[in-house]
Amino acid sequence: MSRRFRGVLPLVLVTVAALAAGCDDKSTPEAAPVATAPVPSPSAALSPSGPASTETCSAVIKIVIDGSVGIADDAVKSIDEHWSRKKVDDNMRTRFRAMSEKVAAEAPQISDPELKAAVQKTADELAAGAKSSKPETFLKKDFQTLGKDLDSHCKS
Repeated sequence: MSRRFRGVLPLVLVTVAALAAGCDDKSTPEAAPVATAPVPSPSAALSPSGPASTETCSAVIKIVIDGSVGIADDAVKSIDEHWSRKKVDDNMRTRFRAMSEKVAAEAPQISDPELKAAVQKTADELAAGAKSSKPETFLKKDFQTLGKDLDSHCKS
């Protein structure tokens, strides 16, 4: 079990690095700290028409990065503590479920229908990982392409 899951750890770390790299918004020099700053409260983030797309994108990306870091932490713990395959899978499902719920909670506030659909699709993709019988396979394949639609809305 340990050897098999050790193969996942580099994948998770690469995913975290790739997601973090995607957060670099070259349009403003202070874009990088947004990814690590706390997400503003809903009342602070809402404009009359809902949160701005940059705020939504930052919030969703932060949720996915934080969840990815959690998966990486769990990978290290699983090796140190000799977790069973079932415990590893259950923890990954829990991480995917938590990310899905947090991302889905962002969707109702969004006024732009295309961005709203992209955020909901990302939440649905994460929910699929939470329900997967093989969450490690989801992590290696589908998680790597998570939120492609969201990316197109967040780059503009």
